[in-house]
Amino acid sequence: MKNPSKIDFNKKHLKHSDERKLIELINEIRACIGTDATLAAKVNFNPRKALNKFNTLIDKVINSIKSEREQAVLKQVSHNFIDCLDKQLAVMTERSNAFREFLEQLASGNKLIKSNDFEHSNALADWLNEIDPLSESEDIKQLSFKSLKADTGNVPRDFLGEEQYSYTRATEKIDDFFLPEYLESANEAEITDDILEKANELNNNPVKIYEWIHNNVEWQPTWGGQQTADMTLDVLRGNAMDISTLLIALLRAAKIPARYVYGSVDIAVDKFINMAGNFDNLDSAMEFVSAGGVPVTSIISGGKISKVRMEHVWVEAAVPFYPSRGSKPVSKRNPIDSWVPLDGSAKQYIYFDGLDCEGIVSNAEQNTNINFDEILSIDKNNNSIKILDSDFFSKSFQDTKDLITDNLNKISDPSVENIIGGREIILENFNYLPGTLPYISVSKGIKYAKLSENLQTIVTLSLDFNRYSDQYLESKSFPLYKLNQERISISFKPATDSDEKLYKSYFSEIDPDKTDISSILSELPNFFPSSINLIPEIKHDEKVLLSGSSLPVGDEVQISYKISHPQKSYFNHTYKVVAGSYLALGIVGSNLSQKTYEKISLKLSQVLEQISEASYSQLNRQNTFGNMFVATILYYYYQFISQTHNISIQKKMNYISMPTMGTFGYEPFQKRIFGINRGIEPYGLFMNVYTVHIAQSRTKVSEDIKKEFNMQIGMFSSMLEHIAPEQFFSQMDLNDKNDLGCGFSAMKALGLAHRSGQQFYLITPENRTTVLNKINHDVASMNEIRVALDAGMHVFTHTDPVKVPKYKGSGYIILNPLTGEGAYKINGSKNGAFLFGAYLANLVMLAIIFALMGGAAAEGLIFAIGLSIPILEDFMRTIKIILEGDPSVRNCFISGFMFTISAMLGPAVNAAMKVFFSTALLEIFAAYIPTMINIKDFVYGTAATGLSCFLPK
Repeated sequence: MKNPSKIDFNKKHLKHSDERKLIELINEIRACIGTDATLAAKVNFNPRKALNKFNTLIDKVINSIKSEREQAVLKQVSHNFIDCLDKQLAVMTERSNAFREFLEQLASGNKLIKSNDFEHSNALADWLNEIDPLSESEDIKQLSFKSLKADTGNVPRDFLGEEQYSYTRATEKIDDFFLPEYLESANEAEITDDILEKANELNNNPVKIYEWIHNNVEWQPTWGGQQTADMTLDVLRGNAMDISTLLIALLRAAKIPARYVYGSVDIAVDKFINMAGNFDNLDSAMEFVSAGGVPVTSIISGGKISKVRMEHVWVEAAVPFYPSRGSKPVSKRNPIDSWVPLDGSAKQYIYFDGLDCEGIVSNAEQNTNINFDEILSIDKNNNSIKILDSDFFSKSFQDTKDLITDNLNKISDPSVENIIGGREIILENFNYLPGTLPYISVSKGIKYAKLSENLQTIVTLSLDFNRYSDQYLESKSFPLYKLNQERISISFKPATDSDEKLYKSYFSEIDPDKTDISSILSELPNFFPSSINLIPEIKHDEKVLLSGSSLPVGDEVQISYKISHPQKSYFNHTYKVVAGSYLALGIVGSNLSQKTYEKISLKLSQVLEQISEASYSQLNRQNTFGNMFVATILYYYYQFISQTHNISIQKKMNYISMPTMGTFGYEPFQKRIFGINRGIEPYGLFMNVYTVHIAQSRTKVSEDIKKEFNMQIGMFSSMLEHIAPEQFFSQMDLNDKNDLGCGFSAMKALGLAHRSGQQFYLITPENRTTVLNKINHDVASMNEIRVALDAGMHVFTHTDPVKVPKYKGSGYIILNPLTGEGAYKINGSKNGAFLFGAYLANLVMLAIIFALMGGAAAEGLIFAIGLSIPILEDFMRTIKIILEGDPSVRNCFISGFMFTISAMLGPAVNAAMKVFFSTALLEIFAAYIPTMINIKDFVYGTAATGLSCFLPK
């Protein structure tokens, strides 16, 4: 079979339809009229030219609807379908006449900026807003890139007198060691094959199990169980609940009864600081731990802080303690006699700073003579930058990389710790169980056989918002461990048999026996009408978690994601999904498991095997595109979490990614004209991600350092939004104008704007009056920018739209000026990235074929499976590179660490910028915009080895 990148794809699917051109024209006009339009847009608007173009397009669209109706009559489709078309035709004709009259009134004047034309333009804007209102902007307070703060009110409780058991069974005075729930494989503590293997490897000995947990699993200061025992065994890190879950699973696998204990503990100040992250002061350590949600406070005695109290979870194991102290197996002569407390979280660490890349670059900068006037055009009055010399930044980026590489090559025995930095657990050997916890005092609380909901991180998914009742029709909550890095999808299925029949009729003329791919592609439909009704679903594998009410193709259904740990809810976002989309919902905790990729790889291999054997009965969108899309969104988070860890070490920051989620997959183009939903046509792939983290400097520093760090990793996240999917689905070359495999993100837009010589502005509430008139983005973006400025945010953007194949738009960054948190947006107020190209054309068409099919591959559409072979084969090759990369530590830091440090330090001008800018934001942006143009190859290099540093050790 031909490689899909070489297939002569039918041009009708790459060209914009007349209806889409009309929609884009109306949106362009909308941006040029009304009180919110910029002065530049009003001056450049030519009503006569717009009127002529509108008349040409509206005639074609109306004729297209008439033709569609004639075909429906010939095919004898339902009367409802024909009635729907008649109604669309009548409304379209009425509203197009009104729109034409407005344009004619505007065209009768010489220029739009004349006062008598303002009345007509405002009237047209008001009329458009009435028949087709703009979608509301996202909650500005819920930025897509967010840093959690410490909560001083979240202090530990006093558990004295509160001791109880999680079960209701009355045990009276008998021993409860052998209650079945203490040996049960359940919930997070499921006893998997890997858990059994590890327990056997440790001779099923409680002392060896405890010692192994202590010496191998890192504690993270977050709150609320996130992981299964199996996942914690894989990633070798977790919070107190996760580590206790792994310890319990291993003990139960060894037939040793075990349970959770919840209470408060007191820890010596020096030990607490070491556990938290080697801070040089207690305040910073407590802020970091508190930001992760752990209830913590200081205890004062003798006029000074003597210890730190925090809520905690540990384990009790039922063992023969007297006299063997757990070192000998259970027997008649050595029976279980005690519940022994064990804490796998309590340990101390040795810390390594790693290579001082910033110092190396800083020393080199002192010997560099740079004439910045030849490189940058700076206007401090309106916070603007124009970069004049791209070659300088490219060379500086390469020089930085070469400089660090030279220093790396001088290290005779490189390791992760002495190059990247990090920490190692101080090993301890145990000949018997300690018998007591390593704390000054303990206040015991509730004991559990299973981790209770009030100790779990909870994910709440809601579907189908009803604006009249102000509620979601469907909403369910799940413990994070059930959905963590699982295959979750947002999809649609035909609402009725007649809807499915109507959908299939669009493929009725395709011959499934054809083998010529180009011929098949030419026959695929490029439009699906709003007369097809769909039901939205959120699924876990093949299980439906939530199901909404029926809606027409092209309408939007609102979905809500919420994450909360036992102390508070910290993540709450909504997303409107177009009916006919097919998205993977990536839900990830603080750590990412390589087993996930191995599982996805296995499933995709099975799909390829089934295709090769022509066994199609079990194939559907979940095990073809579902796995591809979820692999891509998880890969984004893999790269982001591992590389931001590198950056944090160089910045001497302690950093942990908090549970979050995002989507990646196919979204169609809405054919909505004058408020009329016509249906959908093929579009592209969208990534819409959110990140949440906690970060704290190890030393007492100004808030500017934290803000700079937040902005750096925020901009890095935006780069990955287009780079990660490009790696799987594209063979793009930025220098090849004919290549169509191209992504588009906020940082990509800024980079392309830099290439075209555009000016960049940092817009603030103070300079908005003068600067906004120079920005020419689409109306939805301009509306969101104004809302952000009203809320006191800052916005960084370029002046004019830029183009990649199949997409024209802008990029802008909404920033909290106090914290550096932000939202990295592309036009239409979308949060994330867009991807399309010639290589993707087949994939997009396959996605739309499968997007509406809920079950197995439908009869008559089997040919689509054959088209997916080369796409799956290419995708599998990328996953294989990721899984089978060179495990060498040296390659690991060169591909991962080298990339991030070079990108973060960027050109040598980064440090010297402070001479010219009073605003810290500008110096970072100036370094990043040109740098991101050059980093794609470095990110691609991390595919083979970049994960091996931070995924399982």
